Amino acid sequence: MRKLIGNGRPELFKGQPDMADADVTHDYVMNSLVIHGTPPQVAEQILDLRRRTGAFGTLVYAGHDWADVALSRRSMALMATEVMPLVNRELGEEE
Repeated sequence: MRKLIGNGRPELFKGQPDMADADVTHDYVMNSLVIHGTPPQVAEQILDLRRRTGAFGTLVYAGHDWADVALSRRSMALMATEVMPLVNRELGEEE
């Protein structure tokens, strides 16, 4: 985020084209563009995204910061073992 904004690309993070560059803050990006939280919170955010956009076939998990390898692996494990089973259960799909 810092690199893209520093290189003159804040529009990549804006919810509206007329949004002020100064309003593209870390908190704004985390709260409006990043799905994060506990497994139940993440599952609910994924389901909310699906309600707003309609069904989608693939969800891409993107992790760009591997500064803490154990934490990154734990995050992926939680996605696979806790988040997606909650999502699939809500959608009535097999886990």
